[in-house]
Amino acid sequence: MGKAGKQILRAAGYAGVYIGGQLAGGMISSIVASAKTVMQFGKDVKPTSEEFKAAYMENVQGMTGIMVAIAAVITLAFLAIFFLIRKEKISEAINFKKVGIKAIGISAGVGVALNVATIAVLRTLPDSIIAGYAESSGGLMNQTLGLALISTVIAAPIVEEIIFRGLIYDRLKKGVPTVVAVIVSSLAFGLAHGQPLWICYTTVMGLVLAVIYNRTNSIRATIAAHLAYNFTSVVLGEVIIGLPIAVHFAIAAVLVAASIVVYVKTKGIGEESNTEVKVSTVAV
Repeated sequence: MGKAGKQILRAAGYAGVYIGGQLAGGMISSIVASAKTVMQFGKDVKPTSEEFKAAYMENVQGMTGIMVAIAAVITLAFLAIFFLIRKEKISEAINFKKVGIKAIGISAGVGVALNVATIAVLRTLPDSIIAGYAESSGGLMNQTLGLALISTVIAAPIVEEIIFRGLIYDRLKKGVPTVVAVIVSSLAFGLAHGQPLWICYTTVMGLVLAVIYNRTNSIRATIAAHLAYNFTSVVLGEVIIGLPIAVHFAIAAVLVAASIVVYVKTKGIGEESNTEVKVSTVAV
């Protein structure tokens, strides 16, 4: 097998690890939700009843954030054991290289700008489409703030960046042209989110994160961007949606334009540095 084939197989293997972690987290959450539902109804209730099914689904949805956190722990544990057996430093294997505060700050700004732009586009879609999206997202949207910060803002970005940029994308670009690696890893990232609208905008997000990774060669920067994106949704989402749509689009346009200008103009973003970014555009 040639070099390209080996790298593709490695990337596919890491995708399998991610899927396995998600399935394991889902299975554990499902067992807990079943037990909780039985306790609610008592032992005499029929699991086939519509009332039981509805309560079970509600409990499953209520555990979405916990499932995300459990899946993250399982995935990280497997990777830690895998690289320990191979006698490799996991920090090197996943490209957790040091980058300067400049790279972290700019990348986080890009994440915020991308989220504001994403919400703006979602607001233009028909209610029929948004209804399905809201239903699929209900488990995440209805979490307590504390759980949302742990699962959506911290756990998900760290694990997804390790898998999709640090391992899958990095391995693919060693065996296939960079453009192909960017597209394939971004599509994989999008498809991993399941819901049609999620697939669309997370694929675009994957493309942006791949660009950040190429510029910095470190998942620390992509984690910063991903974390900022999710943080904006969890903490500022309701405030942003409350803005008049024209104002929302204007803010999104300014943030995206500023992010592009800063990212293109700033030199040495991937270098370790404590130098502040000095630009004449909107701070990011």
